[in-house]
Amino acid sequence: MMALILEQTEMSTIFGSEKCLLNVLNQGANPDGSKPEGLRFLKNMIVFDKEISEKLASLCKKYDIKLYLYSDLIQDSKNDTKAPEYDHTQTKRDAIFTISYTSGTENNPKGAMLTN
Repeated sequence: MMALILEQTEMSTIFGSEKCLLNVLNQGANPDGSKPEGLRFLKNMIVFDKEISEKLASLCKKYDIKLYLYSDLIQDSKNDTKAPEYDHTQTKRDAIFTISYTSGTENNPKGAMLTN
């Protein structure tokens, strides 16, 4: 199901635990070892765990997905004095805030876009 959601939303970045991210990468694996079609837009993975296993690192390298530790990103942002502040007042009211998916009991899950 996650590969379907990633494909439909054209999501390029996801956050999760190593276990969750490995599950995403293994869904719809191709017999020839090529990147699964459902992951074609995925470019970045951010891991909440304290370290990255060799298994996850090698899969990401194989599929050309950049891999980051969340703690490293937070530390880097604290050290970057030139990082721009995000101005949340510029967000438009009709901007998509989240996409909520049904369980898809009979067919593929359906996403409902919720705006800001």
